[in-house]
Amino acid sequence: MSGLYTYRWQKASKAFLALQPLCECPRCDAGRLRVTPATVVDHHVPHRGDLKLFWDKSNWRRLAKACHDSWKQQLERSGTVRGCDAQGVPVDPQHPWRLAVERARRAGGSELQDATQLDRTGPSTGSSAIGRKKGP
Repeated sequence: MSGLYTYRWQKASKAFLALQPLCECPRCDAGRLRVTPATVVDHHVPHRGDLKLFWDKSNWRRLAKACHDSWKQQLERSGTVRGCDAQGVPVDPQHPWRLAVERARRAGGSELQDATQLDRTGPSTGSSAIGRKKGP
């Protein structure tokens, strides 16, 4: 696979990073949660030597080296990412709670400006928990 990371890749990845220089991982969210410069172009779906997938720019995302070398590699090895952010939100992008929040956002949940507004019980209590604000 090291034969894929050529001068052509260096030029393409540098240009890709120049378009939006902030890390796009779930922990940083392109500067909305944490401002971290992106220095690595990551393949969202591991290419495993597949040239078509390797050069597919829709499969690329910008990551900080620290993010790529920590949670992303853990995700590729084990399939999950452990832990929560400072607000208690799971950092695993495939965690059922995060997936439910994303589905609610796509469905037009205008009141979902911030995932921390949601009931922390997440999707396990059914769809009624999604979008429900904390409190009385």
